[in-house]
Amino acid sequence: MILRSPALLVALVGLACSPKDSGSGGSEESGTGPTAASMTEETGDPATEATPTTEASPTEGVMTGETGDTEDPDKPDFAAMEACELGGCPTWLEFFAESEPYTMAPERICVFEGLRDGTTGRYTYEVDHEFGNGNYRTTTLIHVQADRKLTFVQHHVGYTDEGPFDWYDAAMTCTLRAPDFFDACPMTDPFDSECYWLPTPWSQQPTWFTDCAAMGPMCG
Repeated sequence: MILRSPALLVALVGLACSPKDSGSGGSEESGTGPTAASMTEETGDPATEATPTTEASPTEGVMTGETGDTEDPDKPDFAAMEACELGGCPTWLEFFAESEPYTMAPERICVFEGLRDGTTGRYTYEVDHEFGNGNYRTTTLIHVQADRKLTFVQHHVGYTDEGPFDWYDAAMTCTLRAPDFFDACPMTDPFDSECYWLPTPWSQQPTWFTDCAAMGPMCG
């Protein structure tokens, strides 16, 4: 799946660490380091500017500056799916604190039952996660198709000690877990990490789906 890496959060929240992987449908974020100028040996005057350094940064989902904006290449996937006119369930917003859920929103019933039955339509799962040095909200749009196939896409926005971030993940097409998996979820303990999936901006681990592949956005 798609990976990103703020080194600071490794010690704090134990999340997986790796930059966004362009080979799995995403694209690696890049930032511009300080511009250096080399000096001539004889005069000490600035010579030709060196090429700016490039490195992965967890704070640059969308970069802004005097030279213009750089849009996340995966943003169009989210926009395309958001524009689909589909029926489905009300948005399920789940709150987490330090990786543990502390609500059991009633909207979860509709979502779990729809995924259990493979009912076509849109299911929106939002996670609001507070942790030691920041916060983020991940919005997951899930479009269930026929034969228990689905396409999902994610938007992550928040901040850490390293600064704010706002980025997207590419659309992935997967297969829903078996019906009995979802059948047990509505009344399960909220600390069941299988049913109460905590997606993060740095490591997608979809517990509800299997056999995922990047196939572009799909309405249904």
